[in-house]
Amino acid sequence: LNFDKEEIDFIQNSNESYKAFYLLWTRKEALVKATSKGLNENLHAVSVLDGSNYADDKILSSSDEWSVNSFTVVENYVGSVAFNSAVKKINFWNLSLSFFLQAI
Repeated sequence: LNFDKEEIDFIQNSNESYKAFYLLWTRKEALVKATSKGLNENLHAVSVLDGSNYADDKILSSSDEWSVNSFTVVENYVGSVAFNSAVKKINFWNLSLSFFLQAI
């Protein structure tokens, strides 16, 4: 299992369960990557339902307080970014594909 009971309930009770799944999955993935832990068998112990981290520091290999923010990349695609308490502000820019193509 990759989700705890509350997360499973959130997914199952959502009107769009696939969106709820990917919201939580990208949050977990962002958090374990940010802490250099990587995906493992303890992923269910990394609770990210509200964007806060409630995992034991042994699970994440970090004693820092972590948060996760999620955002819509494009319709039906979600992304998440994890950051520790040292980060005071996160800025997001919505750049069009043409911005990147002009740089080529």
